[in-house]
Amino acid sequence: MKPFRLTNKELEIMRILWNTTEPMTAGEIFGKSPDGVSIYTVQNSIKGLLPKGAIAIDSYTQVFKSNARRYKAALSESDYAYMQVKNFYKQVDSSKPTQLMATLISEYDNVDDISEIEEIEKMLAERKAQIVKKHNGSE
Repeated sequence: MKPFRLTNKELEIMRILWNTTEPMTAGEIFGKSPDGVSIYTVQNSIKGLLPKGAIAIDSYTQVFKSNARRYKAALSESDYAYMQVKNFYKQVDSSKPTQLMATLISEYDNVDDISEIEEIEKMLAERKAQIVKKHNGSE
């Protein structure tokens, strides 16, 4: 998937879809949108998200006398975040994530739960094992 950036309105819609388990119509998304956002803004944002591949049409449903599409997120929040970080690193020509990880761990205020640190340690150990296995297998 080619990297892309979401507009503020598109990001609002994605947050709504990321925080639900069920596909939603444009009207339902509008109902969960912040005050001041019109249904037309929601519909235009959906039109922008579809070709980017950020959302997909899940199904159709009857709304009054017409059919409505139900949308779901096709791109996860973590995949979008990864896309943005990867694109940033590509632009600044840096291939080592060590400094970024150190900054995230030291500056991110929500990492007060020891289980978060343990999960990061587990992921690092798994990745290290993969790399060791790859290097040992290629010798």
